[in-house]
Amino acid sequence: MPLNLSRKLGLTLFIIIVGGIVFGVIGEVIGLIIPESPVKKVILKYIWVGFSPVTINLNIVSFTIGFHIKFNLLSVLGIIFLGYILRWLF
Repeated sequence: MPLNLSRKLGLTLFIIIVGGIVFGVIGEVIGLIIPESPVKKVILKYIWVGFSPVTINLNIVSFTIGFHIKFNLLSVLGIIFLGYILRWLF
């Protein structure tokens, strides 16, 4: 059972990363091609998820943690689309 759970988790991460990157780039390209319009603003509108960098100082060691993920409309649709397609394959 744990192997099946790790496989599903890996597939979910794959869908989010690949769908987000590929369809995010497609959204950027479409944004470059189409003229200024409300549709272009919707396609290129981004949602930022994450947190700002936080520095932790322990006198001997200091490290910084932080990340941001940037989604646009097509990257979200790409994640949904890829998840739907891969659901039938696996």
